[in-house]
Amino acid sequence: MYEKILITFVAILTSMVIYYYILEPKILKNNCFLDTGKCIRLKYYSKDNSILFNVKPYDLWVWFNNNKAYIYNYNVNDTLVCEKDVTDKTYEAVYVIDPNNTETLLYECIISLDNVVDFYLKNNAKTGYFFYKPSDIKKFDIYELLSQLDKHKIINIYVNK
Repeated sequence: MYEKILITFVAILTSMVIYYYILEPKILKNNCFLDTGKCIRLKYYSKDNSILFNVKPYDLWVWFNNNKAYIYNYNVNDTLVCEKDVTDKTYEAVYVIDPNNTETLLYECIISLDNVVDFYLKNNAKTGYFFYKPSDIKKFDIYELLSQLDKHKIINIYVNK
């Protein structure tokens, strides 16, 4: 009788130790299953070596076109006005960066986010999800995220270099 109680107690104690010292900190928190407020969540569309993704919780859209990264919904100054072209496609002012050398290229008028989303949907782009826990959620940057996507072989940011 006492042996069964002792075995049950040891099993519960062992389970708690495994959970609190291994499972929770090394697996559940690092993979964003717990403490999700400190994680970046992406839904992405990828085609060849280009990717369009939505960064949550920031609600930014980023389009990497195999060369540069374009950030939609970023604080673009209102002095840059983009016009429609002859095909009546709309353009937006977006923040542009070079992911290879962290060079800021400022703002540029490129095709609108709606048109980019349509391109990926019409071309049967691969859809996926990516979760990432940065070292500090308040100091997160797009370069770090692009490097992580490269590290996980979702894109190759060095293909043109």
